[in-house]
Amino acid sequence: MTSARPRRPQSTLAAMLGLRRPTLNRILKGFEQDGLVRVGYRHVDLLDPERLRLRAQGGA
Repeated sequence: MTSARPRRPQSTLAAMLGLRRPTLNRILKGFEQDGLVRVGYRHVDLLDPERLRLRAQGGA
């Protein structure tokens, strides 16, 4: 399993996606429950970038 860490605050990620931070937090919590990411203080670890990509493309 690879791990990647975007170097952007959650507020910046939310703005880049056209979301409010609370909305992004709800989405990230769902991803965390599915084992796709780990949310920590001032960072989000991508635990399974391939599955995230598939989800973004409408897959499981």
